[in-house]
Amino acid sequence: MVETSELRIGNYILYHNILARVQGVSDDSVLIDGVAIPANDAIVRPITLCDTILQKVRQRIPKPESYCYFYYRNKQTFLIYVDDADNYYIGLNYQGDVCRITPNPIVYLHQLQNIYFAQYGAEMDINERILFDSVETAFQNGEI
Repeated sequence: MVETSELRIGNYILYHNILARVQGVSDDSVLIDGVAIPANDAIVRPITLCDTILQKVRQRIPKPESYCYFYYRNKQTFLIYVDDADNYYIGLNYQGDVCRITPNPIVYLHQLQNIYFAQYGAEMDINERILFDSVETAFQNGEI
């Protein structure tokens, strides 16, 4: 189940365990492929952020280097880093100093998209075909 209050148009979610892009959101439903689906329905789920997804889509989403994933924009580095408990957090590297900007772990891909949008005022550039493949791999590995 996904919380509609966390979604916005353009977020990626799972619909029948297949990658889908949100076309619209209301208080209790999500518009996918022109159909309003109740958000409390088990067929609509968020995509759990995992190492496989971050590694596989590294052409568009941050690439791995040590325990961080990097995404460059406007002379700043948008960091996704992993703590000892395998939780993902967001930070910014500004002139060599990393500032953590999320107090809580990032659990889902749509949260990452929303934080990126809030930071830069632009959509995170994600190759949908690569994301689709990485979601399939994550399913096979039991990560989602």
